[in-house]
Amino acid sequence: MKIALHIATLGPIGYLPRCPGTFGSLPGIAIAIFFDLLPGDWGLLGLFMLFCLSVVTSHKASQALGKKDPSEVVIDETMGMALALYGIKLGLLTIVASFILFRLMDILKPPPVRQFDTMLGGGLGIVMDDVAAGIMANLLLRFVMVVSGSQWP
Repeated sequence: MKIALHIATLGPIGYLPRCPGTFGSLPGIAIAIFFDLLPGDWGLLGLFMLFCLSVVTSHKASQALGKKDPSEVVIDETMGMALALYGIKLGLLTIVASFILFRLMDILKPPPVRQFDTMLGGGLGIVMDDVAAGIMANLLLRFVMVVSGSQWP
């Protein structure tokens, strides 16, 4: 249980007094860059493995902390941020834009993000709202890139 709690909180990051979710999103950028370097569909497999790890450790951490969706658990933000960048041509502009869009979707929780947050329980419920926020951020960034007609990054 202790290892799951340590993974779910990303060590000390989940215990930061301010903005643990924002800081918990940052490792998702590094993970997305790593997955982008992998050949073929290995990055997609990596995302699936991160998703499974996130669900299991978030569930165990919520039990250990005695809370439904503890703010200390930030691996879900890492997962969401990695999804927000998946398949996007990476560059400073796309990374920053994706980060901002993901944090906005995660904080504002527009539909269907809020529904995932309230419908599901346990580790799946903790992670799925961030998955939805990550997908929304990814799709919004792709839309902006197409509409602007620019070749980002």
